[in-house]
Amino acid sequence: MVDRISGLPDEILVSILSLLPLKEAQATSILSRRWQYVWAYCTTLNFDDEKNLVRLRLSDREALELEMCRYVNWVDSVLKQHRALNIERFRVYFKL
Repeated sequence: MVDRISGLPDEILVSILSLLPLKEAQATSILSRRWQYVWAYCTTLNFDDEKNLVRLRLSDREALELEMCRYVNWVDSVLKQHRALNIERFRVYFKL
């Protein structure tokens, strides 16, 4: 089986990954060494965590606070690892 996608130039891979949700783009880092940091050059940073929070009940305050902490840590981690020279789109969405 031939992996033709990994043979594409970084610019094309970054363009493709920029179309994915950030968590999915970041997940490609486990594919191989070649993919380890490609996601970090994405020019679209969409930190939308609405789907994850919908599953939490508002009455479960402890779980909600834990999820808020995880979200903030994830955003912080992504920003520290981000390597692109520019950002075309930046969105942070987290219901408090």
